[in-house]
Amino acid sequence: ISGSSKGAVLSGSSVVVDGVSTFKGDVSIVDDKKLIFGTNSDASFEYDEDSTDTLLYAGASIRIPDDTKLEFGSAGESHVEYNENGDNMLIISGSGNPNGGLVLSGSNVVIHPRLDIDLKADRSIDLTAANDIDLKGTGTNSNISLDSGINGNVTLLADGQQRAQFGNAV
Repeated sequence: ISGSSKGAVLSGSSVVVDGVSTFKGDVSIVDDKKLIFGTNSDASFEYDEDSTDTLLYAGASIRIPDDTKLEFGSAGESHVEYNENGDNMLIISGSGNPNGGLVLSGSNVVIHPRLDIDLKADRSIDLTAANDIDLKGTGTNSNISLDSGINGNVTLLADGQQRAQFGNAV
């Protein structure tokens, strides 16, 4: 097969290449066509130009090996990593920028079964949310409420009854 300076064209309903294929330049797949994997078309990537302008993946699970970061940002400022060679924990790291961070949002964010909080160097936790904060025990009848409003109250409840309140409105 030979071509001109404009390239070569192979046509037909399919082209079968047996063996390893090496491309010395870019490989371009036109819009809305899939790169399909597996004998039974088990998984695919497609750039969906028609509707979402998104690179779509469909099919089998994607597995990222241990200790490999999935990085975000042009300089990899944030990442997700399963740290198997360290503490066997999934790390979700927000931006290292002092004004950056990590946001978990949703109608219900569940942390199960335990939440450990590393305190800042001055042993403090910043609670800067616009809403009140309730720290509840395993039951529904005891909790500590932190009022983020003007009053700044701390209320202790036990057995569903207010036992103490501290703050400006006492």
